[in-house]
Amino acid sequence: MSRSTFDTMHRSGSRRHPSGHSPTGSHGHRPTPHVEFERETTLSRLTDLSLAGVILVVPFIMGGRCPLGEFVLVIFSIAAALCWSLSQLTSSRPQVRWSGVEILFIAAIGLGVLQLLPLDQQTLHNISPNIAELVPLRTPLEESATEETATESTVESLSSALPYWTQLSLYPAATRQGLILFGAYALLFFVNLQRIRSGDDVERLLKLIAAAAILMAIFGLLQYFFGNGKFFWFFEHPQAHTSDFVKGAFSNRNHFAQFLALGVGPLLWLVLRLFDPSMKRSHSRRSNSDLMSLVVAIGLGTVMFAGLLSLSRGGAVALFAAVSVTLFLSLRAGILNARVVFSLAAAALFLGAGLFFYGQDKVGEKIDELLSGDLKKLDHEDGRIDLWKTVWDAGNKFPVVGAGIGSHRELYPAFQHIPAQHDFTHAENGYLQIFEETGSIGLGMMLFGILCCVFWILRGSNPHISSHAGCAAAIAGALAATTLHSLGDFVWYAPGIMAVVVVMAAASCRLAQLSRQASGSGFFPRLASLGLFLVAVAGGTWSAPQLIARIQAEPHWNAYQKLAVVRPGSVKLDSEDEPPNPVPQIHALRKLVHANPEDARAHARLAQLYLIQFHLVQLKSENQMDVEQIRDAVKNSNFDSVEQMNEWIDTAFGRPRKLLDLALHHCRESLKLSPLLGDNYLFYAKLRFLEHPQPEDLSPLWDQAVLLRPMDGKVLFNVGHEYALMLNN
Repeated sequence: MSRSTFDTMHRSGSRRHPSGHSPTGSHGHRPTPHVEFERETTLSRLTDLSLAGVILVVPFIMGGRCPLGEFVLVIFSIAAALCWSLSQLTSSRPQVRWSGVEILFIAAIGLGVLQLLPLDQQTLHNISPNIAELVPLRTPLEESATEETATESTVESLSSALPYWTQLSLYPAATRQGLILFGAYALLFFVNLQRIRSGDDVERLLKLIAAAAILMAIFGLLQYFFGNGKFFWFFEHPQAHTSDFVKGAFSNRNHFAQFLALGVGPLLWLVLRLFDPSMKRSHSRRSNSDLMSLVVAIGLGTVMFAGLLSLSRGGAVALFAAVSVTLFLSLRAGILNARVVFSLAAAALFLGAGLFFYGQDKVGEKIDELLSGDLKKLDHEDGRIDLWKTVWDAGNKFPVVGAGIGSHRELYPAFQHIPAQHDFTHAENGYLQIFEETGSIGLGMMLFGILCCVFWILRGSNPHISSHAGCAAAIAGALAATTLHSLGDFVWYAPGIMAVVVVMAAASCRLAQLSRQASGSGFFPRLASLGLFLVAVAGGTWSAPQLIARIQAEPHWNAYQKLAVVRPGSVKLDSEDEPPNPVPQIHALRKLVHANPEDARAHARLAQLYLIQFHLVQLKSENQMDVEQIRDAVKNSNFDSVEQMNEWIDTAFGRPRKLLDLALHHCRESLKLSPLLGDNYLFYAKLRFLEHPQPEDLSPLWDQAVLLRPMDGKVLFNVGHEYALMLNN
């Protein structure tokens, strides 16, 4: 990775035995120093290329927030880990460095694994007792509210169809996805810690991040001013376009601005370094340095300009936080001078000129909102404040280990106080979402990790003990930006951002270690290398099928979203208005669940679409009976068996009855994959007669739907309708 590394390896590779022969003798099996050096250099270069790919490639794949982006991130992380571990296993002098936070990564992964383990009901209740309160239908404990609202036989009958829940995670597929990404971050941190052998390596890393930020800013501006609304001029995102804001390769403008904020600190450091009077240069080099300083200053202005044109309020805070923290620590280190101030003034002038010609009013309006400090004005009726209250309540119900990584989207509606205007895929606050999904244990580990970064930065930025205080200041600005921005957004859930944050955190750790002039190898270098190799192989083997399945399913999900003019659940099955034909949506979702059968949300929507399709077919048939009428007819017929009922349904409705079977199948599959899909309990109640024709009390299913969706108007209306029918009968 570094020239110093190269020189060190060259010297060690050139060392000869006094006799002029290899120390092992002419007939030894140990590789010659030259062969070992070549192999080690090749593996080191492959390691560095993988790490560079994380910074330069992953953010440009929709910010990493798509299956392909996640796959590329994991591939680069595993490749870096394998190459580094092989280089150490084949080296005659393996080295390993320990940061002290390895135990933190192991504990966090252990927490995710614990959330996925199947547990007996008593253990599950002891660790997370409120699961029984939230999904009583899926828990057999005596405290369950189901026992009070239904007969024991009914509950046992329903539990045979919907098995008891046995995991701490209430959305295991999402938890596995989050665990894969976190494992990739852990590999990135550890390998970067090993590859950074000197301050020069940190400097090269900062230059790479600065270049990535400039490239993203230029790309975002070109795409905005000369684009056609599509990302990269060819990709049509189902929920976003590029004509409204500057977004770059991110579908979310806040994430675009945050990524640029990560590059502001390194760009400021470059300006400071180029104007450092202590660096002796010839006249020609000084001229080149002045030219490069101008280029970097313009690059900094471009990054700030593009970030502000995203019109992201959180992004603006992150940008200015990065500038403020970097300059403050640089001033503390005594590396600011008049030429630097002049260069920054030039960058500010460039930024001001850009805003004057375009975006002055819009950017000014956003800045005025920020300066007002009025939370309601800042919220813009987006519902963030209400969402934060909801997420806090949800987290307090699962205070120890959380409800499962990735469970937020289906969990938070159960704790809403007022109907939401939006579907919040994330909590719009990284700290709250971590608390909601991983409990106080996960939140505590995250806060401890932040404190470690603060300690490393303070030590690395101290000019009395560190010769690379400017690098530490740049990293501090970037980490401060993301830490602050996470108070109002979910930037930690964007892999393209988080991967760079992890890389910079590892760099801050190395700067702190270098300030102590630590040398030599840590404990058990060869054993650590072997362990990392085995972990990378095992992790890749486990994660590859899941990542590939999601990649194969993604085009079908995008196709479904483009087709979903009327979404499942928005159509009343007894409505006289004919909705758009759902068949294309059904085809897209069928392909999706075939590629990725673990997608509970896709199964749920497919079940509802099959019901809508059956309703449309019935409107055009001679025997115009909807699902409720068929259910009532079955109940009143007192069939002796399911076979007898099926024979009657086949005769009465013919081939369309298969739509009901398919709806029931996907409804049950979705509820087996996650117990949180509240409205699906209603649809299961409608279809329950297909597997249990005898009359039974279905109120546990209705009550479960209300528990999970207390503010969903459609759920409340349908449950009220079902209770009214039950009372009338």
